Amino acid sequence: MLVSPLASSVAPAASSPPGGGGTTDPCIYVPGLPGFGPGPGDADPYFGCLGTASYGAANLDYQIRGLAIQSDDKIIAVGSVFSQASNNNDVWVARFTAAGKLDTTFGTGGFYTKNFTAPFGGGESAEAAVVQADGHIVIAGGFQNENAIDKAGFLIRLDVNGVPDPGFG
Repeated sequence: MLVSPLASSVAPAASSPPGGGGTTDPCIYVPGLPGFGPGPGDADPYFGCLGTASYGAANLDYQIRGLAIQSDDKIIAVGSVFSQASNNNDVWVARFTAAGKLDTTFGTGGFYTKNFTAPFGGGESAEAAVVQADGHIVIAGGFQNENAIDKAGFLIRLDVNGVPDPGFG
């Protein structure tokens, strides 16, 4: 028996959404939870963790600023990640499956990062993404150095696996 993190209800592991569940999954869908499917405006309990997909790590602050959907319904999320250790924002791109789980086959462990301003400090952020017909992903954003005087925009093109395209730019 597993307990939903959103209710005191108890449900057997068999009620887990497809692709998740089991005895180690804290995201167990308990039928009848208020606000969770199948009504209009309800969260989809089969997406991510009871309708929410997220990614985070200790001492890092992730901000999602844009999304793109691939032809296979995988979700590209772009933005920035702030590291308390380096006091710097870096470009952050992640791919989630259509079910809202981090796709660890993309980039390195599910994401791609880029630091334009190292070792001088500053910050950068991806703001938008487009998936091209050939599956390549084009990321647009901007960065500035630590003194906020020098600023520039950028485009990054990743292949379908989240690896920078050496033939671009």
